[in-house]
Formats: sequence, C-alpha cells, structure tokens
Amino acid sequence: MLVFCAGPAASQNAAFPLESVTIEGSSVPQSTILEIAGLRLASPIDKAGIEHACANLQESGLFASISYRYAPGPKKGYALTLLLTDQAPLSAAVIDVPGADDNEVWQWLISKFVRFDHQVPQADAAQKYLARQIEQHLAGRLRGQHLTVRLETDLTTHKLTLSFQLEMLPRIQSVAFTGNRAVTSDELSSALNRVVANQDYTARRFASAVELNLRPIYEQRGLYRVQFTRGSPLWTDAGVSLNVAITEGEPYQLGKVELIGDNLPVDAMFSAAKLPTDKLADWKQIQEGIWEMEKVVKRTGFFEAAAGSPDRAYDDAAHVLGLRIRHR
Repeated sequence: MLVFCAGPAASQNAAFPLESVTIEGSSVPQSTILEIAGLRLASPIDKAGIEHACANLQESGLFASISYRYAPGPKKGYALTLLLTDQAPLSAAVIDVPGADDNEVWQWLISKFVRFDHQVPQADAAQKYLARQIEQHLAGRLRGQHLTVRLETDLTTHKLTLSFQLEMLPRIQSVAFTGNRAVTSDELSSALNRVVANQDYTARRFASAVELNLRPIYEQRGLYRVQFTRGSPLWTDAGVSLNVAITEGEPYQLGKVELIGDNLPVDAMFSAAKLPTDKLADWKQIQEGIWEMEKVVKRTGFFEAAAGSPDRAYDDAAHVLGLRIRHR
C-alpha cells in the first residue's frame, strides 16, 4: 500500500475520491465485483471503506483469497487494485423453481459471473450468496419463499447435483394427459402416480419421472419417438396440478440385429432369442430375447457373459429400429 499526502491533515485514513479500480486474478466482471463490494467510482472512500469493501467480497464466498493495494491516481484520488482468486472447484447445479425459466436464470447468472454456466462453487457461502441473488432476480415468482441449496442425485445421470429450490416445495396433486391415443390416461396415471403422487415437485424431478416411467410403456408398443411436453404447473392451495402433452409418433418395426463379440454362437443365440424381426419392435420382448441370448453364451462356459446396452439405429423414414448388441 502506498500512503500519500494532500496537505497537512491528510493521512492513509483520509477520504478521497475512488478514481479507478483494477481487478487482477478473477474472471468475474468488474461491474459485478464493484456491485458486491459496494464500491462506486468517484465516491469518497478511505482505508476503512476499502477494507469494508473487501469484507463484502469475502462474505460473498465467491473468492478464495482477497487482497488489495492502492496508490494515488492522476487526480489525487485512490487508484485501487483488487487482487482476487476465484473459488474452485465448481459443482454441477440446476435451478428447480416451479414456474421459472431456468435457462433464462442461467443466462442472467452467466452475464454477471461468467463461470457459472450450470455450475457453481462448492463453498457453502458462495451457494447461499447466489441463492440470494437468484431470489432477487426472480422477485415475486417465489410465492414469498426463500431459496435453499440441496445436494441431490439426478435420477437419469446418477450424478450428484446442487439444486437451487424453494425451502418448501409444493406437492403434486394431480397429473393430466393430452394427445395420448395408444395408451390410456388410466394406464399412464397408474404408472406415474405411484412415484409422483403427493411428492415434492420440481420440474426436473418430474421430467425425469415421466421419462423413466412412461417411455418404457410406449417403447413396448414400438413408439420410440414419443415426446413428452410438460405444461406450466397450476398452483392450488394444496400444491400443483400438472399436464403432460404427448406426441406419440409412428410405431417402429425391428430391422437388422447385429451381434458383436468374439466366437459367439450366433445361430443358437438368434434361435433362443426369437427376436420379432420385421414385426413391431416391442422393447420388452427385445430385452427378454437378449437375456435368452446371454443364457446361450453362459451354457458354453462363459458364466460371466453379459450383453451391453444395445446401440439403437433409427430409420425414421421407414420407421425401422436397428440394433447392435455387444457381448462381453
């Protein structure tokens, strides 16, 4: 730190205009850093004010280390340099706020912090600070609640994810379906309600439940290009009512099936599998056939033999499903 004088009463504790701020070591934009620190260019500041600004940066939890230096500026004010180190490492994160556009919130966060593209620091203080920032951004869309951060396991990827969500999540009261023809609403409700009825609602969790529980029903009917579109939740005093629009697509037949592996008894495997080639590609029947193939290989002495997840090839023009099945 360089202490400079401007008359007999001046000292390092005297207030002078903040002429400039230089940031070193951080990817966070200067405008965001000034906002967090509470610094304003051209406003009077003294050494205590600079240290208070550094304390604000520390409390945000976004920086692993913070130091500073200052020198006299061209106009005899303070030329401040902040030496910062960003928090690392980062963890995958999602924004689970019912009714909020999570992509819009992420774009807003990226514009402010650059690094936080579906990921945030592992430091608790940083997560809490970002939760407050998101609260302010979403304003009245939180129904009077605060945000909290929870560590969850993504049901689809099985990866740990930090979730920004309401302190008290709404319960799922009902789910309605539109566009379904091949499968009745009663069958869809029966499959889905057993896992979501009266459960806490987040859009991500519900979307995962729809995929895991409804897609197998459609693939059993050869409808591999089915699409599920979730409508906006309808809030009630008791929770949320949900709607899923379904575009079923056309049924697929099973086409060429290729077995990949060394010294496989191919003829015996196909004979045992009884795969429905040139017929409706019922995925449940296909899986059962693959299991029968495994039994054939095991009977040859390879007791640990197992088929990997089949590689699918879709001919969308002909509505044909091709498979490559690898055995190890």
